[in-house]
Amino acid sequence: MSSLQSELSDIYKALICGKRLPEGLIKESFIRNGLIHLMVVSGAHLLFLERLWKKMNLPFFQTSGIIALLTLYALTANLHPPVLRALFSFLLLKVSDSYKLFWNSPLITHLSGILCLIYSPSWIFSPSLHLSWLASLAQHSSPSRLKKSLLTYIIILPICNRWQFLHPFTVFINWIVAPFIGSILFPLSLLTVLFHPLHSITDKLWEGTLKVLSLFQMFLPHSHLIKWSIPENGIWMYILLVFITLQVTSIYKKRLPVSNTYNKTL
Repeated sequence: MSSLQSELSDIYKALICGKRLPEGLIKESFIRNGLIHLMVVSGAHLLFLERLWKKMNLPFFQTSGIIALLTLYALTANLHPPVLRALFSFLLLKVSDSYKLFWNSPLITHLSGILCLIYSPSWIFSPSLHLSWLASLAQHSSPSRLKKSLLTYIIILPICNRWQFLHPFTVFINWIVAPFIGSILFPLSLLTVLFHPLHSITDKLWEGTLKVLSLFQMFLPHSHLIKWSIPENGIWMYILLVFITLQVTSIYKKRLPVSNTYNKTL
């Protein structure tokens, strides 16, 4: 990575390794557009790697290989709270499938967060764990990417308002740009780190993406629309409330088709 000769090497280091972006226009652009979560190692990175592994469609080591890959990546990221929580979620899902426990997504997310707190009780004060926990709950709420982006925005806004303003338009930016970064730029950036000559192509794509983000940024005012935020001592009550709400909703959605079928038979 250190020998990569590119003017955008800071982006590669941030996206692949979670190294903080230096202060400047690029970091400001990602913050204003609500995409800074992609520039720190998070659960999204494990999701990108899992999708990339599945696309390779290897005839061997499908399960053990992805577990080893995600664990190795989490270790290289120093087991940062969002990454470890995502890794726990992945492993819990495998356990649920193997033993037919039928754990739903909100429950798996909640259990993964609890395991993080068991691993490091001091993370009870970690904003990154709070946001990862809530974002993961929201991301499994609907098959629609736009609805997931909207619900994620609504759920994390009361916490983000404590230090950062997120404009509602960032919902659409995440809906449009985040999948492109995850499915195209992330694997290309990873390959560029391994094969440096590729940076001439990847740099062009990043430069185009940054221009699009700068264009979006023109429509994002600095002023807060809603200033209210969750008090620090109420965060865990808020996380519990979100979990219960989504858990009940998930159970209700599963029972609804059964109820409709029963009514039709009557």
